[in-house]
Order: sequence, then structure tokens, then C-alpha cells
Amino acid sequence: MSSDEEKVPFSVEPSTAGDGEANKVPVEHEEIPAEAEGDELGSVLSPPEKVGIAFQQEILTGQNAMSKKLSFLIEQNESVARHAGHLEDAVTRISNEHKALIAAHSQIEKLSEQRWERTIVEPMVNQLLPALDIVLEMIAKKGSEKNENTRMDTALAAIQNMILEYLENYSIKVYAPRVKQQFNGTVMKAVRMVRTNDKECHNLVESSLQVGCKIRERVVRPASVAVWRFAEPAN
Repeated sequence: MSSDEEKVPFSVEPSTAGDGEANKVPVEHEEIPAEAEGDELGSVLSPPEKVGIAFQQEILTGQNAMSKKLSFLIEQNESVARHAGHLEDAVTRISNEHKALIAAHSQIEKLSEQRWERTIVEPMVNQLLPALDIVLEMIAKKGSEKNENTRMDTALAAIQNMILEYLENYSIKVYAPRVKQQFNGTVMKAVRMVRTNDKECHNLVESSLQVGCKIRERVVRPASVAVWRFAEPAN
């Protein structure tokens, strides 16, 4: 063998077996790393398929995040609705309590006013009315007698006006029913009956005998009147 010839890296040895098989030549195999195996498996999928799978994973991740946010918003909305309901109930309760307080205050004022009228004003009225009756009676008598006495008339009229003005300061009204006014048992008291043959005059005021008195709308003393009563004429 010349020096220019290449050296063979393996040798051929004669077989020791007696079955006449051909001589075997050992071959060296190169080991493939595990990373290379994964790369080879990944290389099975084409680039578009890889992009599609990644996109689907991103969509699923986004849907899960949106689902969590939606659940959180629903919970927050329910919580706000519950608090709003509680707040509305509280406002309604406060409004009702406020109305009840106003009604109670009004009732207290009314009771206080009624107590004031019954304990203070009414006794005062009952003491002044007889004096007013005397003055009015004197004025009526002088008017019927037609006796001219200017000074007396002026004095009586002045006393009458003073008493009426004083009573008006306490919301007290003095009234006298008119002749032929319909009789009203709420504000009048019939102390005398007068027979009449005129049916149209039945139950009408014939004359006013004594003035009545009211404190606001409550009658303290009804007016005394004479009332006509219809009677069939005797044959």
C-alpha cells in the first residue's frame, strides 16, 4: 500500500463463527439530542397552523378575562342596587317620620290653642258678654224711645265699639241673626215661638233677642232668637 492512499478507519477481521456468514462491518451511529427531537416534532406543524393555535389561545385568554370582569361588574351592580334599595327605604322612613312629627306638632299646637281658648279666652268672654248685652239693650231702648241724647248715644256706641274691638283681638266674633233668616240650631237658640198664618215665615227668625259669640268657628254662646211657627187659622 502506498503512502498516497487513504487509511480506512475500520478493519475487517475474519469471522470466528463456523456457519460461513459474511463478515460484519461495525458502523458508528450519531446520537440526536432531546432538544433536537422537540424541534423536529414542532417542525411537523406548518407556520400558519402555529399562528392559528396561538391566536385561539389568546382569544380564550381574553374571553376568560372578560368573563371575570363581567362577573365582577354584575356583583358590583347587585351591591349598588342593594345599597340603593336600603337608601330608598331609609329616605322613605325619614320622610314618614318627618310627616308624623309635623302632624304631632300641629296637634300639640291645636291642643294648646284649644286649651288657651277654653281656660283663658272663654272665661273672659263670658264676663264681657253681659256688659255688652247691657250696652246693646240700652242702645236698642233709646232707639225705640226716640229720645234725643247725643252724649249718651255717643258714649254707648263708644263702649260697644271698644268691647267688640277687644274681643276681635282674640279672634272672637259677636253676631246677631237677621229677621227672616233661616233658623239654625247650631248657632241659634230659640227662646220664644211666635205663631204665624204665613207658611213662608215658618221656622224663620222673628227677632234677635241676644247676640251670639264665636271663638274662631266654635260657638261659645248661641244667639237667642224668637222663631215663627206656622199655625192653621181657626175656622
